[in-house]
Amino acid sequence: MNEMYDVVVVGLGPAGSVLSKILAENGLKVLALERKVHPRVKPCAGCISQRIDQIFDLSALDVVEGSIYGATLSYLGKEPVTQYSTKTLAYMVRRERFDQKLMQEAESAGAEIVQNVPVKRVTRDNGLIEVHSAAGTVRAPMVAGADGSLSVVRRCLMPNNEWWQYATLERRIDNGDVALSIRDRVHIDLGWVTFGYGWIFPHANAVSAGLAVLLEKKRTLRKCFSAFLRTMGLESTASQSNEKTLAHPIVSFARSRPTVAVPGAILLGDAAGLTDPLTGEGIYFAVYSAQLAATAILDVFRGKPDALSQYERRMDEEFYSEFRQAAWATRWIYRFPKYFVHKVRRNPEIMDVFFRILRGEESYRRVSSELKRHFLRRIWFWRR
Repeated sequence: MNEMYDVVVVGLGPAGSVLSKILAENGLKVLALERKVHPRVKPCAGCISQRIDQIFDLSALDVVEGSIYGATLSYLGKEPVTQYSTKTLAYMVRRERFDQKLMQEAESAGAEIVQNVPVKRVTRDNGLIEVHSAAGTVRAPMVAGADGSLSVVRRCLMPNNEWWQYATLERRIDNGDVALSIRDRVHIDLGWVTFGYGWIFPHANAVSAGLAVLLEKKRTLRKCFSAFLRTMGLESTASQSNEKTLAHPIVSFARSRPTVAVPGAILLGDAAGLTDPLTGEGIYFAVYSAQLAATAILDVFRGKPDALSQYERRMDEEFYSEFRQAAWATRWIYRFPKYFVHKVRRNPEIMDVFFRILRGEESYRRVSSELKRHFLRRIWFWRR
């Protein structure tokens, strides 16, 4: 590991690996640091919306375990509503394989990969960025923070952002029967927590089951998760499994336009709060933001003075403005979950709007207007 690079990328999830590959392919000297060792266990359902096809060739990685065509929505496991689409909605991957494949592609492109090296802090010195890790200190004109929800780069260089923070519990459960029964759909269950949802996503001979809640609303999350597994018929299988229940924080910049770029530093992926506040999806946004970040960094090296401000503008246009609309929908759906399930049962077009979002055909602006039209004007009568 040398002391001087063009760019230091911190974190080798999807965002960091895709960014490292693009920058290396364009001739930059790239160092990518990962605090763990791939393949590593990642608490993530591994669901990627079909709109990924518009920006990335997922099929080339050979990591897709299955395709999703429908969804089941329920309240506390009762009276489920299932709806299918004629088109693919999402793809299921194992994060261990997916992330490792992306890292290998970055390395093949020429990026220097160093694993098992946690970054401790990031500082400035004489116009350069210094990245301090257990392996020593390296310097570069640019650092890219792709180091997840608890980003060290963000905390050191862009600490004044506001976000929604979620706590999640997730467990992989080896249950071929359940996986087969929902092999082409996901199950979303509302009502277990006051501002969140439970999920069951299919994998090959297993399912990913989890629960997510806004941190400020957190109430005995593990007890709720146990009740969720029991109601869904997964508790006995889970107790016999060697898999651990994994906890993980998620942040979403859904309140205002955040700072994600300053001279010498840029944020992307989870570090930039790119998690859909309603669905919890993050992989699509990680890959897309990596492509935008690569363009911005290359423009910096080409001498374009507005490269970073343009990056922030694109991030707001593509992601944060949508997240603010999604946050509005999130508040009402999670505040009245039982009524929302009732509305979806009586109005299938609501679910279809979400399907179109997953395919990249629609925006949350349409969702918000649909909810205002179908939902708010009748909520008072329902609560009576």
